[in-house]
Amino acid sequence: MKIFHAIDEESSDISKEDKEKMAILKLVDVGKYIKGIGIRDGQFYVLADNETDEVYLEYREAIAKINLAMPKLIDKRLFQQKTMEFHNKKANVVKRLMEMPK
Repeated sequence: MKIFHAIDEESSDISKEDKEKMAILKLVDVGKYIKGIGIRDGQFYVLADNETDEVYLEYREAIAKINLAMPKLIDKRLFQQKTMEFHNKKANVVKRLMEMPK
């Protein structure tokens, strides 16, 4: 995996092939993975060299989509606490209903 900063775009140390990949990534949205090329992560270009890199970059894209879909991550402890509060309130209501004379 190769990682380049946007400042490095015109560097003579970068191969022509990598510069072409960076130019393609410049045209797509941040976080969009292009198979066989890589992904742009803010000011960085992450270029895939092998199949393992591609799997990782697909994973990064999937996580980014999930984070966009869920603006507020769910705290499991808070969720469990609220669930218990609901069940306790429900039990209290049922208890009061059972105690009411018929």
